Amino acid sequence: MARVVGILVRNNSDWLHADVGDLAVPLMTPNANGILKALSQAENTKNQEHGTNLYNRFCRINDKLSESQQAGPEGAATIFATLRLSAMRQLAWYAGGNYQGKDMAHMQEVICRRMALASATAEDGASRQLYRAALATLPRGGGNGDDIRLGILQLMRENGIKEGHRPGIEDPFIAQWHQKLHSNTTVDDIYICEAYLHFLHTGNWDDFWTHLWDNHGLSREDLASMKAS
Repeated sequence: MARVVGILVRNNSDWLHADVGDLAVPLMTPNANGILKALSQAENTKNQEHGTNLYNRFCRINDKLSESQQAGPEGAATIFATLRLSAMRQLAWYAGGNYQGKDMAHMQEVICRRMALASATAEDGASRQLYRAALATLPRGGGNGDDIRLGILQLMRENGIKEGHRPGIEDPFIAQWHQKLHSNTTVDDIYICEAYLHFLHTGNWDDFWTHLWDNHGLSREDLASMKAS
C-alpha cells in the first residue's frame, strides 16, 4: 500500500486536511492482475462493436507501461505476454476503427523508446529481461509513416492509374492498397511492397502471392482481411 503525504485538496474556501500532521491518502499499488484485466477486457471483441486493432493495442500498452513497472516482474510479464500474442497474430491486427499512418509511426516510436528505457532501468533482472523480450516483438517505429502511401500515390499519378474519382487505368489492387494505407498501416505493408516489386520484376502475378507466402507467411485471405476503407 502506497501513501501520498503532504497534499492539499481545496474547493474554494473549503479544504481537506489532517487534524494532526500531514494528510495521508492511501493508494493501491498497481498489480499485474489489474493490468491483465484491463488489457484482456479490451481484447474481448464481444464487448465491442468492431473489435480492436494493432494501433489500439499499442496505445493501451503505452498507457499501462508505467503501472507494469510498479508491479514488478509480474507486471512486465503481462506486457510481454500481450505483445507476444499480438506478434504471433493470435490477437487481431486489423479490426476496430481507423487511424492514420503517421499516428501509428508516432506510437511505435513512443512505445519502443519507453520499452527500451524500461529494459535498462527496471529494478530487478527478471523485469529487465521481460521488457527486453517485449521490445523484440515491436516494430522499429519512427517517422515517415506515410512514405509507402505517398509512394503508391506517386506511382498512380505517374502511370495514369485511376485515383479515387480521377479518371485513369483501373487497377483494383493498387487502389485498395492505397485506401488501406489511409486507414491502417503495419509492418505487413513493407512485405507487400517487397512482393509487389518481385511481381514487377517477373511480370507473373502468381509470383506476388508466392513471394508473400514464402517469405512472410501472408496469404490471399490475410490481405483480404485488411481493412481498406
